Amino acid sequence: MIAQNLLDDFAAAIIADYKAWGGKNETTRVEFETGKKYIRVVRADQSSRSAHSFIEIETGNILKSDGWKRPANGSRGHITNLTPRVTAWTSAT
Repeated sequence: MIAQNLLDDFAAAIIADYKAWGGKNETTRVEFETGKKYIRVVRADQSSRSAHSFIEIETGNILKSDGWKRPANGSRGHITNLTPRVTAWTSAT
């Protein structure tokens, strides 16, 4: 299982990127939904929700979203090594 402090750091990095990008919506947040194999990372505000990325529970690898229900192939980074590539507000690239 992924430690809560790592998830908190990931969420904080995504929100920091959002603010640096110019985002001013104070209701914007990052949520986590745990499934069998992945943790879905969700960008949410008052009116919408979208999948930002997925985290493999067993490995901690961060994967780009390929839609709401599944990740794209190939790791974009790791939960213990957050880089701008995986914390970009628009999604893991």
